[in-house]
Amino acid sequence: MPQLAAPLLICLIAVVRAEAMRRPSSAIKSTSDGESMPIFHNFRGKLPQLLLPVLVGFLSGSTGAQIPAISSNTVTPLAEQTRWSIRLPKETAVAFQGSLSLDGAGPGAYQMMYPAPNAAGLIAAIITHGILAESTKNEQKRKLQTEADKILVPYQPLIESSTHQKLFEKALLSPSLQGDKSLVATNEKPQGDWWMDITPVYTMTQDQSSMILDNVTLIYTSNSSEKASYQNTIRVVSRAKTDDDLLAAWTGNEGQAWHQTTAEMLAQAVSIAVSDWQGAFSSADTTQRTIRYNEGRSEKMERAQLLSENCETSIIKTLRGWMMAVPTRDSIRQKLGCATTSTTVQATPPAAAASGTPTAAVN
Repeated sequence: MPQLAAPLLICLIAVVRAEAMRRPSSAIKSTSDGESMPIFHNFRGKLPQLLLPVLVGFLSGSTGAQIPAISSNTVTPLAEQTRWSIRLPKETAVAFQGSLSLDGAGPGAYQMMYPAPNAAGLIAAIITHGILAESTKNEQKRKLQTEADKILVPYQPLIESSTHQKLFEKALLSPSLQGDKSLVATNEKPQGDWWMDITPVYTMTQDQSSMILDNVTLIYTSNSSEKASYQNTIRVVSRAKTDDDLLAAWTGNEGQAWHQTTAEMLAQAVSIAVSDWQGAFSSADTTQRTIRYNEGRSEKMERAQLLSENCETSIIKTLRGWMMAVPTRDSIRQKLGCATTSTTVQATPPAAAASGTPTAAVN
């Protein structure tokens, strides 16, 4: 079996790199001196965790290596757990970034031949190429993100005034979040029946009409405080604003719309996470379909399950396993018999449909 170690090692490296490329780009918190600070990473791939024990078993000469099963956690109904809390992150400031297209930072920027005298040399060449390609791609992404963040310059005073404590306190006031709820300091141990650790990252579309929230969520219970009983990323896309002066719309009245929108989006993300954790969507249709939705004034598409929809929001589950709340499109609102809205925007169709990527009309 040891002769299989090298091929397995190559497979493991390829899988780890493939999984790493699926994570979202680093979120950027704009600072007053124009620098960009990477503060958000999300690597959630499970396959490398399963392959590693197999590789170790072969390297050690063991024939009894087994793949560990992914455990499923028991969901406790919310009605039985009314005391809950959200624990503040270590960082004080909330992360904001400009929306970014990575079409120009793909892995095919250049090709490399692999001259090597033997199999060992070939493996070394492949690994070196992977490191160089990844470094080049990351540098391209960093430059693109820095450029995308320039959209936030006029909103810098609002960003600087946005703290996790203020944001969470406002979100907890939402009537959609029931129970005996509280906010817990970073270094405090929550005392309720269950609690959340969350990391919200907000993205403004380049047309400035909409916000996107990616909220990494972990839920712990009093019976299992060391290991999260639920972990996922919840994405919420706000309905696009149609004001003629979008800067004034966001910043007027001391940023009332900015702070209200970000708090409502966070409350919605928390509510969806709890519902998913407790199995509220377990009876939903599992059919994968193409879902179209508006992200700002642009149309996006996503291969996903449609879990629920109403006049305001459609909730879907993506191929990545993320939960998403997107604005219900007017065509669906008409089918549902919803009242007409004056906030309709003309969406720009996507250049091409990318399956398995963030996209609510259903085909």
